[in-house]
Amino acid sequence: MTKEIKSLTGLRGVAAMWIVLHHYFGSAKTGNIVLEAISNIFSNGYLAVDFFFVLSSFVLCYSYEKSFSVTVNRESYKNFMIKRFIRIYPLLIFMLLFSFIVLYRQHWIYFPYYISLTFIFLSETYRKIDSLAITWSLACEFVLYFIFPFLFLLFTRYKNLLKFVIPISALLYLYIFFADTITLSGEGFVRETIHNSKGLINTPYGTSAIIRCLSGYLLGILSFHYYKSGKSFNTPLLILLIILSLLIKKADIVILICIAFLLPSLINKSSSLVSNLLSSKVIYFLGTISYSIYLIHIVPLILIDMFKNDLLNFLPLYVYKVVGIVLTISFSILTYYNIEKRFSLLLTEYLIKIK
Repeated sequence: MTKEIKSLTGLRGVAAMWIVLHHYFGSAKTGNIVLEAISNIFSNGYLAVDFFFVLSSFVLCYSYEKSFSVTVNRESYKNFMIKRFIRIYPLLIFMLLFSFIVLYRQHWIYFPYYISLTFIFLSETYRKIDSLAITWSLACEFVLYFIFPFLFLLFTRYKNLLKFVIPISALLYLYIFFADTITLSGEGFVRETIHNSKGLINTPYGTSAIIRCLSGYLLGILSFHYYKSGKSFNTPLLILLIILSLLIKKADIVILICIAFLLPSLINKSSSLVSNLLSSKVIYFLGTISYSIYLIHIVPLILIDMFKNDLLNFLPLYVYKVVGIVLTISFSILTYYNIEKRFSLLLTEYLIKIK
């Protein structure tokens, strides 16, 4: 079994909480220059999903290096896809059932699109379930799972291709910004312009979403090969550059390339202050439950919005949002132990028996 890198798990916790703060406080207008700068960092929180793409690709390279560095055979590919299914689907099914039974009972006609993760390829007409909108990234990753072993094999066998990763990823990100995404409607393929922020690559549906995920996976593979070469970069400088870039808009490509260089530096300098902080108990635990945090956090926000007019009679909106974040973490702990972990073990045992 591949040894876990605790600092990378901690990074998952940081990314998950960044997404939460993005959705809860990313649009806040305060009038205070310091608070506005912080809010701007939160508003760039959609990049945490791209951070996840890069990080997921890196972790998959790290975990499956022995399986796919020489060849991709049927058995290793099947085991890989089964493990990916087990990782994603138990909690996803729980959230699907909760959403359709409790929040959107009148929309069961759309259930097949969400259970199959195909809703991101459909036009806006079919994207009705707000509590599940966040699962667009799971749909993208599942598509990339199918091709990841071959991508990893390609760049491992032909390492000279790695020098093209950054320009290719940059061009793909620019394509996302300048081109409409393509989705499918009842009348056939349609073009949608759905950049829902002032950011560069915040397009979560259609062809653009898949290209966005592919770009992140390419950077993750590049990052892993830098890690294997033993190369390290100036960690504080990279972190400072990322933070400064977050204070402005449309610096997405710079931020994600810096993140790709940051990952090997954090691991190859495992005794650094930043690595130790990311490996600390609290941040590491947030990383452990990050998948639950990611899927659950939208639900309290929806409930707050549903009852906002009544709630504002008692307390300011930000108080309810803080409570929503606390509830998100609390329920994430429950779902992690009772759904993610339990069903992962059950499914793994079952699949081993029938092999």
